[in-house]
Formats: sequence, structure tokens, C-alpha cells
Amino acid sequence: MRSTVTTLGEIEVLRPNGERVKLSNLWSGGPTVVIWLRHFGCLYCLEQTSVLMEALPRIRSAGGELLFIGNGNAAQALHFQQMKALEAIVVTDPERTSYRAMGARRSPFRALGKGVLAGLWNARRRNVRSEGLQGDAIQLGAALVVEPPGRVLLSHINSSLGDHPTVDALVEALGRTTAAATSAKSPATV
Repeated sequence: MRSTVTTLGEIEVLRPNGERVKLSNLWSGGPTVVIWLRHFGCLYCLEQTSVLMEALPRIRSAGGELLFIGNGNAAQALHFQQMKALEAIVVTDPERTSYRAMGARRSPFRALGKGVLAGLWNARRRNVRSEGLQGDAIQLGAALVVEPPGRVLLSHINSSLGDHPTVDALVEALGRTTAAATSAKSPATV
């Protein structure tokens, strides 16, 4: 996975303003939860985004930052950030280069696997609605928790719609950072 993260870090994506940036620059400031969305309008991704934005204080108190990667255009990334993820980092990878490097699946058949009904129910319960196709409809997502310079703390490749790691799993992974491990070994001061 180390070589995958090195490869991922060199990939350039687009900020919502159209500026190109290397992925490694987006996680160079500290541990980061990276979420690859199916596309910016995906019902299941919007439900996941809602959950993660609600959990952002927990993610930050665990020392992490939150980064969403979609595969639509820069205008769609900007709309997504302004409407759904204002306090998170949002970029887009229209060519899906980072998706391929991460190993995210792209298949119309895998999209309809386990978790589809549960994800639909969760989205409905949270009053989340699809915003139409804003990227690749058959691309599945992924998640990565990484700390600089590229140490992987969690890696998850979605097997179907609605297959996401839990907030607890993401926060637990952030607890395995080098800084957390060092502070756990340090004697308490009185």
C-alpha cells in the first residue's frame, strides 16, 4: 500500500476553482480522512457526506482533516462544497486517475451489491435526495486515512453503493497516528 500512497500523492486533482494540486499537498498538514465519492450527486455519497460533516468535530478532535474527491467538473465540485461540505476540503478528479491508483472499482454490477437497501434507507431517514448525475455513474468510491508523509492508517474500497467505513472506524484509525502513539507513550505531567 505504501507504493500506492506514493503514487496517489503524485496525482494532480482540481480544486473547485480549477487550480491543479497534488494529492500529497492536501494531506501534508496532518492526518486526513480521504473519501472518494462515486460522483457529486450520488444519493449514497450525499448521505455519507451528511454523516461525515456531522462527525467533523470528532474527526478534528482526533487530529484529522476531511477531504472529499469527486469525479465531476470543477463547477460541480464547487457546488458540492458550498452546499454539502463547506468546512471540508473538496477536489475533483475528472479523469479518475486517483480512483484507479486507489483500486476503486468501476462496474454497473458491483454498484448494486450489499448495502444498497440499507444505504437507501439511511439516506431517506436523513432526508437526503439525489442531485442527479455529476460524474461517472458506475464508479464506486473508497476511503483512506493517511498521515504525512504517506503512512496508511485505514484503506477501504467500496464493494457496492452504501458500502462505507463507519465514522467510528475512521476516528479509530486517526487514533493510530504517529502523534497519538507518541503522546500515549509520554508520561503525564502533573
